[in-house]
Amino acid sequence: MDAIIKQLNNDPEKIGESNRVQLIDDAFILAESDILDYIVALRTTEYMQKETEYVPWYLMLKRLGYTDMMLRSRESMFKEFQGYMRAQNTLYYNGYDWTGVSEDEELITLMKREVAVTIACRYNEEKCVLEAGQLFTQWMNKPDDENPINVNLRSPAYNAALRAGGEQEWEFAWQRYNVTSDVSERDRLREAMGMTEDLTLLQKYYEIAMDPTMTSADDTADVLRAIASGNHVGRDFMWDAIVSSYDAIVERTEFAIYFVVIDTTASFNTEKELEQ
Repeated sequence: MDAIIKQLNNDPEKIGESNRVQLIDDAFILAESDILDYIVALRTTEYMQKETEYVPWYLMLKRLGYTDMMLRSRESMFKEFQGYMRAQNTLYYNGYDWTGVSEDEELITLMKREVAVTIACRYNEEKCVLEAGQLFTQWMNKPDDENPINVNLRSPAYNAALRAGGEQEWEFAWQRYNVTSDVSERDRLREAMGMTEDLTLLQKYYEIAMDPTMTSADDTADVLRAIASGNHVGRDFMWDAIVSSYDAIVERTEFAIYFVVIDTTASFNTEKELEQ
């Protein structure tokens, strides 16, 4: 594996794109199965500063989701991981950012842009988060006009804006969630509202989910899963809710409680967490 990683770092083009993708995919699958050391798997992404193709970037983002999930509640380790991801994200620094998006942009360019801004904003690249917030504010200021955020970039924009924003941004997202009939837009907004780390807003979101006059039974589990998956604050909040109000949650979600519990506990990895 060392020889392959060295070749990737020296000249990744010598290894075909499909083979680069397969190497990353296989390494993380083996690591998640405890067959390969996770550090070795992570080293297969060292070369990404030289990567220009979409699929390897998409796969790295997908595969490192597990690493992200396991580290978010460990502040010092997660900060190191954030720095690593920002440093690797040369797509963003090479122009695949929020600026210059056009309606006739080629699909592959837009897909690269989506991966680049997702990584940049998720791992707290200051400029990315600021610009996502500015776009969201433009929309808030003129909600009846056409949404200024390209539909392919709305998920990372909404997530960044709600993660960094406060009550005003959250309330606007909730209002738009209730007026739109677009299923995909509702999904994006539901996920984004779970990104807040404000416990008051998380409590409000939870109460809305549990109120049958405000949230349908079908949507309740999806809202609770959004809270659990948004960040470690929401995860801990949701676990406390499950422990204290399990019967009430089951009554609202029925069999979907399984998915709520799975999403809430997926990142449990300390002895104390696992004992619970």
